[in-house]
Amino acid sequence: MAEVIRIRKRADITPDLIKKVRECGMAGMNMAQASVLTGIDEASLRRWLAAEFNTAKAQAIKNVAAMVYNQACGELDMNTGEWVIRPHFGSQCFYLKCQGGWKETTGIVFEEAKTSDDNAERLRAMIEARFKRLGDMRKKRAAKAPAEQAAEPAKPPEGGGNGASIPS
Repeated sequence: MAEVIRIRKRADITPDLIKKVRECGMAGMNMAQASVLTGIDEASLRRWLAAEFNTAKAQAIKNVAAMVYNQACGELDMNTGEWVIRPHFGSQCFYLKCQGGWKETTGIVFEEAKTSDDNAERLRAMIEARFKRLGDMRKKRAAKAPAEQAAEPAKPPEGGGNGASIPS
């Protein structure tokens, strides 16, 4: 296993070490991972190079955010009127979710927050009301059907005969 170096004074910090720490920050590593990669103990990194690490991480996030933003909005060439970068729907959704607080919700949203028992009671009442209306409609149809059958004239028998009856 590689030896871990502890930095005792600022003079031990070289430009090469600063470059490595910046690269670790831009790559999205945490301090423990940067410590392993650079060979410097984590406490020394936090004490002497935290500002470099955090600045590099912030710059990387800014660069990626700018790219996502540019993809989401697209870029229109003002001279030709054609898209240089077409707007990307996935980037738009991602940006709105992360920065705009946008959420995809598909559940039932009630007007006011109530306890789950209240919501269940309201749902039960709605279902019972619908079934009652359905039952009322069926009763009306059933009451209407015999009256309609009595009012209709008798239909001739099917079979295509000449209408003459056969004596029994």
